[in-house]
Order: sequence, then C-alpha cells, then structure tokens
Amino acid sequence: MNPLLQTDDYAAFVISDVARNLVDLDRKLEPAPGLAQSWEISPDARTFTFHLRPDAVWEDGTPVTSADAAFTFKTVTDPKVPALLFSEPLDGLEGVEVVDARTFRLRFSKPYAFRLFAFNLPLVSAARNVGRDFLASPDDRAPFSNGPYRVARWKTAESIELVRNPNYAGPRAHFDRVVFRILPDAVQAYRALERGEIDEMRLSTEQWKAAGSDARFFLFGAVAAVIAIMITGLFELNLGDSEVLMMFLAMVACGYTVVEEASSEGKTVNA
Repeated sequence: MNPLLQTDDYAAFVISDVARNLVDLDRKLEPAPGLAQSWEISPDARTFTFHLRPDAVWEDGTPVTSADAAFTFKTVTDPKVPALLFSEPLDGLEGVEVVDARTFRLRFSKPYAFRLFAFNLPLVSAARNVGRDFLASPDDRAPFSNGPYRVARWKTAESIELVRNPNYAGPRAHFDRVVFRILPDAVQAYRALERGEIDEMRLSTEQWKAAGSDARFFLFGAVAAVIAIMITGLFELNLGDSEVLMMFLAMVACGYTVVEEASSEGKTVNA
C-alpha cells in the first residue's frame, strides 16, 4: 500500500483517503492546488516551481516540506524503484532543487504539453524513509498520512481501518472511521452487501442486473467500475441538497464508505 508503488485501484481507494496529491484534479479534470498551493512554469515549459501549502502537515504534526517533495521525485525516477504509475510521466527529469522549506523546483530536459498532470502524485516523508531500502518502507503497511484519514490498523486478509486525521488542515473528514473489508471474491462480497455487513462494493454485470431489481440498493455507474450502495442510511446524507449530492457522488467515485452520519461507524467496499 505504498503510495508511490501502488498498481491497483483497490489500493488507490485507501491511499486517496490518506495521502493528498501534490497537484489535484478538479471536477473538469483540470490541474488544481493540492499539497502545492501554487506553481510557476518557465516560458520554455521545462522548469516548474512549486509552493507547498503552509498548513500541510504529516499525521504527527510535522510539516510537509520541500525535502519530502525532493525525496519523492528522486525516488519515483530511481530505476531501482518500480513506481510504475508515476515514473513515465516524469521522463526527462534532470534535477530537483530545494529553494526553501516550502518551495522546490523541477527541471526537465524537454517540454511536454501534459507535464502538469505528472504532478498528480502523492508525496512521501523523507524523514521516514531516508537511509533505508524504499522497497521495505514502513509506508508499505501504513502510509504516513497528510490527508483526511490515517491508517489505524491493517489486519492481514481481513480489513484495513482508517480513522480521522486530527492534524489534517483541510475540510474535516465526514466519518470518524472507515473500514475496508478484504473479502475473497465478488460472490461473498455481494452476500455481505445483501446482509448489510458492508455498504459498498463493485458489481459484476450479473450482479448489476440482480441488484437493479432490489429496492435496497442504490446503483451508481462509474467510468472504471459499477458500484452498489445499500440505501440504508442515505437519508442522513440529505441527498436533496445539490452540494451534498455532489459530495456523495464524489465520495462514491473515490471509494469512500457511505454510512449513517449519526453513528459515524464505518463499513466499506470489498477490497
């Protein structure tokens, strides 16, 4: 579950709740501020200067710094590190310069029209990883959080539990706790969904057909997956409010658990 070594969307669901990206994408899939509050691009489109948010901190309260960014980019482009999702878009990176604690600069050998999208990646803590084998990083089991949730525990082959990160400076996480249950196959996951033991899962084509006639389910089709959510508890979300509805749909798309806010108890997708 290392943020830089992720290769599947199940891990991405968890990581997206724990790690903010340097540059986010807005609803139109355009680059937007994330951990970086602003940036400048040189006229030749080869140099990018980023300014980190002054309130960005890790889960222990220490600041997210340019040293973390420099370590992240050097690690991603290290040929010995299989950062398959992020390394290719950074092809041609010539150097990383730490300007100050909150400012860093990246230089590339040539311009690339979509380069800014390459910075839609999480950062990892330099202090936590410097001097050790990154392929045996503590982030493999518990990514160090700078996002709305942090990893509380991971029971192998059972579940991954997240809790609200009290040091996150962004919008307060909606739930006290989110649990990703690890189930062996889609059949068992669907049965758990029917029993109300989980709140959300991906559906196969056949499961989608079956769930379509079941009033207990709310079906949502996404680009990468089809997700079914138990209707129980949705009324707590006030889906009649357009802003709440958009928040809800964003939560679904990002793999959030949908639960009754009154209880703040987390159940989750089949992971």
